[in-house]
Formats: sequence, structure tokens, C-alpha cells
Amino acid sequence: MDDANVTALTTICPPEHRDKIRLLMEFATRDDSRVVIDPYFGGEEGFEKVLDQCEGACEGLLMALRAQLVA
Repeated sequence: MDDANVTALTTICPPEHRDKIRLLMEFATRDDSRVVIDPYFGGEEGFEKVLDQCEGACEGLLMALRAQLVA
């Protein structure tokens, strides 16, 4: 979700697979944020924003995976 997560994963991931680690928002289709925001300081609206970010990014991820299957 953010750079701290990428760092944590990179430290435990075997070197030959580190290039597979990506931020979810790299797949976002409706939002230009680089990371998923922290919802805890935005009240109910913050959680709605995170849901919107995740839904859009998951749509993009599915499109990317489908494209790989066709290729």
C-alpha cells in the first residue's frame, strides 16, 4: 500500500523475485495517487476514499493480468 510495505517485503523476498513487488496504486485506473492513503485520520470519508482507491487499482490489476494471459 505504501513505501514502508514495499521496504518490508523487499527485505524478506528472495532477490530473484524482488522485481515483482509493486505498489497497488500502480494499477489504479481512476486515481493518480502513488500510494493508498491512511484512512484513520480522515473519518468515514477517509475509509470511503481508500475503498475507492482499492477498487480502482484492483480493476487495473485485473486488466493487467488479463492482458498477460492473452499475450
